[in-house]
This record gives sequence, C-alpha cells and structure tokens, in this order.
Amino acid sequence: MRRLVKDGYCATYTVESPNGPQRKYYHITHQGRVFLKETLKEWDEFTASIEALRKEIKPHE
Repeated sequence: MRRLVKDGYCATYTVESPNGPQRKYYHITHQGRVFLKETLKEWDEFTASIEALRKEIKPHE
C-alpha cells in the first residue's frame, strides 16, 4: 500500500476512533483509476493470448 500511495495511485486519510488509535483509510486517486484501467486492459490482452494458445493446442491432443 505504501508503494501505491508513493506512486500517487492511492491516498490516505485518518479518522479518530472512539475505541483506540486513529484508523487509516485508503482511497484510489484519479491517477490510480487511470493506472487500473491500463493494467486491466493489459491483463485482458494477456489472458486473451493465453486462451488463443490453449485453443490452438487443444485440438492436437
């Protein structure tokens, strides 16, 4: 999580807790949403290529 915050993909805020120490919360930033969208696109392309390989191999079993 620290790396995501450092890279600007997430931000943190704290909230006082009536039962102990402050609570730290994370939320995704605009930059994080852009990064997530790009990463998911890359993942979809990767999994599609693996699926194509599986289909190519399966008929030859």
